[in-house]
Amino acid sequence: MTKMLRRASAIAAAGAMLLAASGCSVGGGGGPSAASPSTTPTTTPVPTVTVEVTAPGTTLAFNQPANVLIQRGDRTGVVAVTVLAITTGTREEAAQLNIGNGEAYYALLKIQNTAAPVDLGSYVPEFIGFQSDGLQAANVNEPDNFAPCPDNGPVALPLGSAFVTCEAFVATGGVPVNAVGFSPGFET
Repeated sequence: MTKMLRRASAIAAAGAMLLAASGCSVGGGGGPSAASPSTTPTTTPVPTVTVEVTAPGTTLAFNQPANVLIQRGDRTGVVAVTVLAITTGTREEAAQLNIGNGEAYYALLKIQNTAAPVDLGSYVPEFIGFQSDGLQAANVNEPDNFAPCPDNGPVALPLGSAFVTCEAFVATGGVPVNAVGFSPGFET
């Protein structure tokens, strides 16, 4: 479990650096200076959307979206991530997750494409759960079709469209997960 916490710490630190290095805004398909428009367009122009990325370390309330930069290979985009709720799992669910030691917590999240390519492939950033004592909770890989916390997401998402997903965490017994952090996804 310590190894998982160290990995999560490394991901969080890398994410903060990546977000800080990206500047305040990104284009959803190239910035306005990405290409000069042709004098005789052969297709309908696609508007470029620019969204300000939420600064690393920003504290937001439930139902308040954070604009998160995500990267897939050489492609980037911005999604709005909203934490809708954090709930506690049962002992039976913890057994299904093969937790062994600790308590299960589920973060219900809404993800909306605000400035990402329609075919980015995955719109889910790396999530990090934080316990009420400030320590990071361990991430859990939910089994397929795990009803208490369905972890899903489309591979294509039109601009403005959204979906709801869930992320499971394991916390130290008696210390609840009460916050979720975001980090850009990394190809592994």
